[in-house]
Amino acid sequence: MPRLSQFLCPTVLALSFLLTGAQAQDGRKIIGYRTVNKEEAEYINENHKPSTDDDFDDEEGPRQLGEVGYFYTTNTPPGWQGDEDDWYCVVKANSEKIDAAEKVWVPEYYAWGAGSSADPNKMYLWSGDEGLLTEYITSLAKPGGTESPDPATALRFSYIAFWDKQQLQMVIPDALLKDDELDLWAECYETEAKLEEQATETVDWNSWRILGGPGQESEVWPYVQPDNEEDWPYKGPGTDKGEA
Repeated sequence: MPRLSQFLCPTVLALSFLLTGAQAQDGRKIIGYRTVNKEEAEYINENHKPSTDDDFDDEEGPRQLGEVGYFYTTNTPPGWQGDEDDWYCVVKANSEKIDAAEKVWVPEYYAWGAGSSADPNKMYLWSGDEGLLTEYITSLAKPGGTESPDPATALRFSYIAFWDKQQLQMVIPDALLKDDELDLWAECYETEAKLEEQATETVDWNSWRILGGPGQESEVWPYVQPDNEEDWPYKGPGTDKGEA
């Protein structure tokens, strides 16, 4: 007569494979939300990965956090208010990899220390000037004070400038997207309501280990963003560019 263990062992083994698969999916966590056009949404849903194609980058002029990448996210659903045809996406990453990734706050202003090649006065960092942002990021010391974050791969966080509410944003560098360093997963939905059926949590970026500080909430959103590329870099309120 067959022993009970002969029936149990295959069952337990099968369950262990199922649990392993579930744990692999559970190894990811929500890290942000993104609003995209239909074409980018179709790419994301086909691959369940953020696009690395610059064709989806339709932003004109400098970006607030530099030239490191175009894949901006917010920490609250549904993300940016989109156009009528836009889709709304949730983005996940491997929990261990996102926890280990280098992260930096980019405040609106930064007072440069002695020895900097930049102006010694308080500088405006939200101009999209990659050279200025690189110098700022390399001025930060990682825990232990032995080295600085890599500007090409560090996740960048800030408040959104020129916005009528206080909202955080994170840009994922192209280098991380192309190498899939964070084991990213994404899914897009046709409406805000459909997204919120699947994900409603606000990601607490403030609890993450992010170097530096966010500074004050945006002081510049009431000011007019320059329309022409030649008007950049924007130096912030109180200068000859960007006055209301």
